[in-house]
Amino acid sequence: RKSLSMAALSPGMFGLVGNVACAVRVLGVLSVVAGTEYVGCIILWWFPPEGLAYPTAPLIVVGVAAFIVAEVMMHPISAAARAALHCYAIDEEEAQNSGVGSNRAPQSLVWLAEDNRHVDLGADAHRRWCCSR
Repeated sequence: RKSLSMAALSPGMFGLVGNVACAVRVLGVLSVVAGTEYVGCIILWWFPPEGLAYPTAPLIVVGVAAFIVAEVMMHPISAAARAALHCYAIDEEEAQNSGVGSNRAPQSLVWLAEDNRHVDLGADAHRRWCCSR
């Protein structure tokens, strides 16, 4: 319940983190799949197996396997970004209640949060958030 209220009180920060996490996840998956396909092409080009007329089928299998592995690898990064934001929001709330400034968050994160605190995403905010579930 508390995390939902945090998202409602500062939608700009949560929208920004959601978009950045999605972009990192997509770029990570694309780079892993592209790199794996490239290595697969080189291996099939330099060491072609006997009886293989076209390398299409093995490359499709390599691409699907690389996609599955990349998704498994990149999901924790998205979850960690959101978890870090929740930790920051809880730390900020504790700092406001105690009257003392936050001493746990790095200064760069504080600046990023302050710059995006009052961003109005509007009524169609759910359409702008990448990878939201």
